Formats: sequence, structure tokens, C-alpha cells
Amino acid sequence: MRIELRLAIQDRTRYLSQLELVGDSHDLDDLVVRFAANCPRGVVPLEACLAGPPTAVTGATYRIVFDAPGETLAQAVAAHRAASELRIPRCSPLQHRAVDVRRYAPELRLDGEAAIVQIAIDDDGSAKPSEVVRALASCAPDAFAVAGITRRAVHAAPKPVRVGATETT
Repeated sequence: MRIELRLAIQDRTRYLSQLELVGDSHDLDDLVVRFAANCPRGVVPLEACLAGPPTAVTGATYRIVFDAPGETLAQAVAAHRAASELRIPRCSPLQHRAVDVRRYAPELRLDGEAAIVQIAIDDDGSAKPSEVVRALASCAPDAFAVAGITRRAVHAAPKPVRVGATETT
């Protein structure tokens, strides 16, 4: 049985913790009372409820607005679609590598002066929205600027459950 437990820490911030309890049924109100009796000072359990299945984030959808003529943006999107890969350098203090933006963001859709893109997240990583912009700019016949990036959705899927040496969903 998985339970979500909401906690108040020093009356400032609320946290959500997940507990996994053995057994098929538990009195959630009694659980909160028993947990409160054993919490350190400043930690106050607020409520407990049954948790849904564990999930993992698999991607996000973004709307990227450009300051560019529609034709320039359309040509850049067409070139992005035609490319088999679009490698963009990613530099951090510890490493330099290239990210294949096309792998994580294979489809862009035009929406006026904006592009709608779904960026995948997998075990190997993801592309950043700013890297999608740089990849798209590298495909454009003329330079353009970004007016804004808005995350419209986060996508999740059930986490595989480990059973011995195998995984199930």
C-alpha cells in the first residue's frame, strides 16, 4: 500500500512524502496521529491519502514564440524536420558534449509565430528548450530572436515496477 503524506516543516513549507506500508489496509487517520506522536519538533503531519501508482516524467510540451517573419520560421521548421540529426553543443563546468536535439524533439508544429514542440525525457537525458531554439536557429535562413518560451504540459507514464530481475509496467 502506497500512501502520500503531507508534512508541514516549521510552519513554513509543506512537503509531500510517500511511504510504502506493508499490508492491505491501514486507518489513515490513525496513521497521521501515530506519525505525529513520533515526529521531531517542527514536523507536523497534515494528512495522509492513498497514492496512485508511481510515475516518471517522460517529456514536456513547450510553446516557443519567435520574433521572426512567418516564412523564416516555416523554413526553419521544415529544415528541422528534414534533418536526420541536429547536434548542439552543451557546455558545463565539468563537461562538454553535443546533444542531438532532433532525437529528443523530433516534431515541431507551427502555431502562427510560434512553434509547439514536445521534448522527450529518457534514461539517456533530454534536450533543453533553449537547445531546441538554437537547433531551430541553425536551420533558419535568417537570424531571429525568441520572444518567449512557455511550458504547456508535463507528460508522465507509470514507472516500471521491479520484480526480481525483470521489469513490468
